[in-house]
Amino acid sequence: MVAALDTMTGQIRRVVRGVGADLTECVAHPDTGGALIGTALPDWIKLRNLVTKAACVFPGIRTQSWDIALTDRGPVCLELNYGGDLNLAQLAEGRGVLDEAYRSHLSECGYRC
Repeated sequence: MVAALDTMTGQIRRVVRGVGADLTECVAHPDTGGALIGTALPDWIKLRNLVTKAACVFPGIRTQSWDIALTDRGPVCLELNYGGDLNLAQLAEGRGVLDEAYRSHLSECGYRC
């Protein structure tokens, strides 16, 4: 399962699983039946602050994707991925990632779009 989040609040907006013809949206957790849509990830502001600070440590990596663990002690950085898996974001959002903001970022990094 992969989720699309509201980046300001950390609330889950959409959850999907599967790919292609087997892609389905999930509104509830398949094992527990608990609601997924509208659920906010814990410590979202702390997570955003942590990633913002951590990103500055690697200024040469202009497109970063972080794996963060949500623990009882707060968010913990696990690893930095160069670029990230854009396919996951596209599946979660139900649309492509090449919007105007991402085009601008790529252009600033020297890519032609």
